[in-house]
Amino acid sequence: MLKQLVAQLLEELRKERGARERLEHHIHLLLKRIYGSTSEKIDPRQGVLFDPQTGAEETGPASPPASAPVSENRHRHGRGRIPDKVAREERVMI
Repeated sequence: MLKQLVAQLLEELRKERGARERLEHHIHLLLKRIYGSTSEKIDPRQGVLFDPQTGAEETGPASPPASAPVSENRHRHGRGRIPDKVAREERVMI
């Protein structure tokens, strides 16, 4: 009776350790995706390659990413000019 209880507890401990290791691995992958190299872009649909259960519903073709709109002030650097409608007053410090 006592040996069965010890065996059962050891089996539960093994399962819990396996689950914890899987979770730590997932956390590591997420941190790598968030803080990793930005030159390696990952498409969210690529998860299907590693875990077939999570992306089974997405089987459509990949759509190209939308391009960001270009700002009018894109090539301007530094401080802008003061508008003409602003009154200017010259002060000389002695």
